[in-house]
Amino acid sequence: AAWGALLAAVSSSHLRGAEDCVAVPYHGCSHRQKSEPQLFHAYCGPEDRPWKQRAVVAANYILSDPGGPPVYVIDVGAGCMDLGEQLPPTTHYVPADEAPPAGLVFRGNFHKTKVCDLNAGFFPTVPPFLVGQRSYVAALGVIEYMCDVPSFLAALRLYRAPVVVSYAAVDTPNSTTTTAMLRENSFTSLAFQALLSSAGFRIGGTSSIPVGGLNNVLYNLTPV
Repeated sequence: AAWGALLAAVSSSHLRGAEDCVAVPYHGCSHRQKSEPQLFHAYCGPEDRPWKQRAVVAANYILSDPGGPPVYVIDVGAGCMDLGEQLPPTTHYVPADEAPPAGLVFRGNFHKTKVCDLNAGFFPTVPPFLVGQRSYVAALGVIEYMCDVPSFLAALRLYRAPVVVSYAAVDTPNSTTTTAMLRENSFTSLAFQALLSSAGFRIGGTSSIPVGGLNNVLYNLTPV
């Protein structure tokens, strides 16, 4: 019932507005009061970062959508905003993360990072002037650090848009333990794919990308 009410609210005003973030149903982290933003506060200097290739592949999915390129892209867990660098200047890029990045030069189509406590169930809103426009959502390199993955995926489904996500499953080559990555969850590939299906997504394509010694798999998703 709660999700039904929230889905109804999405079409009106729940995930849009002048505020940066809005709360959705979320179990959160039982072992801590809220997320530790310092874990997400990355310094984004000019050096080549290994996860840029992941952003390149994700941008290809976004810009190759059969319905045409989106007017705006919401990047949940944007980090150093590598994805935004791969999008054309005409695309409104809306980044959100647990903490703002440092040492990053902004382009004209970049919005200021929306600082949202994702692990407490706060997700970025759609700016009012973009409501109703064609959109895409990305969540790259963030799901491993979410306490409640089913609720996180369900929240992404609320945007009613195609989504590209990445995940380093524990049964893929070069996987690491939960402790080594400070990650909050450790799903196998099949278990993660089952979560995507349960959240209301159909997998339209996958790509394996080695990122920092991990084998990330990108999933291009369509809401069903």
